[in-house]
Amino acid sequence: MKVERRLVRMDAKPEISVVVPCYNSEEFVEDTICSALEQTYRPNRIICIDDGSTDGTLEVLQSIRNSASDIVSVRSQENKGICGARNAGLDMVAANYVAFLDHDDTLHPEKLEHQAELISDCSSPPDFVAAAHIEVHLEKEEKRRHIEVQKFRGSDFHSGKHSMKITDNGIKIFPVFLSKNT
Repeated sequence: MKVERRLVRMDAKPEISVVVPCYNSEEFVEDTICSALEQTYRPNRIICIDDGSTDGTLEVLQSIRNSASDIVSVRSQENKGICGARNAGLDMVAANYVAFLDHDDTLHPEKLEHQAELISDCSSPPDFVAAAHIEVHLEKEEKRRHIEVQKFRGSDFHSGKHSMKITDNGIKIFPVFLSKNT
């Protein structure tokens, strides 16, 4: 079976969907979804997959969807694990690129904008865009640091600089964009 790849005009801004697999995340999923909604580069869709939660996660997601129905979609399924939830979200993506966001993480406000610029700077659509990770501990004093970001297509490597606020220690996050048609 031949997979047809949809080409993106590189002078146009790429379409990006965010997929959020959720399981028993009632206490913090609202912050996660808000970080996607508050991006400086608006995603075309935020797809939330409730993976059989037994707490109030689904109700929180439905409340967010009700207030942002133009962009937020919610699907509930029996528990299939994080891979099953990601795959269910990926099946719903219509954009050229997808960013996965775990239910207990938040995005830097300019993450999608920065990665959209990296995609637009390419002479042909990259298969994926990978960004460096950051470590976050909210109790530490914040400081600025430059993080090297890489764009990959086959064996080609292109880099760009990104300045973001980080703290000294914390959780490692590896944000990656994937081309849905790769």
